[in-house]
Amino acid sequence: AGGSIWCDRCQGISIFTKELKDKGLPAKCQGIKSRLSMDALTTDMLGVPEDDEANGELEFDCCIGTAYQTERMRKEGVAPMCSAGVHIARYRWPNKESAAMVGSG
Repeated sequence: AGGSIWCDRCQGISIFTKELKDKGLPAKCQGIKSRLSMDALTTDMLGVPEDDEANGELEFDCCIGTAYQTERMRKEGVAPMCSAGVHIARYRWPNKESAAMVGSG
C-alpha cells in the first residue's frame, strides 16, 4: 500500500466503546465494512461535521447508518464519525453525570 492513508467505512451499525478504545481496537461493525483510500474518503465525507464532545470521556458510541474511522482516529482512540443516520453517544465528564446524546444526520 506504500504508506497510503486509509479509512474504514461501516454501513450498518458501528459500535465503539471505552473498552475497545483502551485496547486500541477498531470500532465493531455489523453490516458492510470497507476500507477506503483517503482520496475516495475525501469525496465520500464532504460535509461531515466534527463532533466536539471529545473533551468528555467516551463510554459508548453507536452509529446506525454510515460511520468512518481513519487510521489516525483509531490510533488516537477517537470514535468513528457518523455521517448519515442516527448517532448515539454516551460520554462522562469530570464532576458531572454521564450523559447520553442522540443525534441524526
